[in-house]
Amino acid sequence: MGRAKVTSHTLQFQNPVFENHSMITIRKGPKWSRLVAPGVHIDIEDVSDQESFAPEIIGEAFIEGVLLTTLNEIPDEILAREHDPSCRDRVGLFAEMTRIYGEDFAGTDLVTVVFFRKVAE
Repeated sequence: MGRAKVTSHTLQFQNPVFENHSMITIRKGPKWSRLVAPGVHIDIEDVSDQESFAPEIIGEAFIEGVLLTTLNEIPDEILAREHDPSCRDRVGLFAEMTRIYGEDFAGTDLVTVVFFRKVAE
């Protein structure tokens, strides 16, 4: 039996920093809680080149879990697993979420925490 892979969606990263262990990424809203599930493989896309917007598939992630919550309710031990080192505390994460999603982003907004491991280049 082959592995399950979502091909119509990719996890896009503006700061594609990954380590060789289980990590998280946090996305605004419930969308990603419906798009992925534990056991699914999904492509990872680097969208850091904002000038030319030349996205590039840079690997594949294995989804380990999904949590639907608010930013304020994410436990510190889960935040410590954030793929982006600058977002491993609430202050840094809130700053990045505001930069990406706009000034109206609030800590009480619903977010999806995606637990993943990068498994392929």
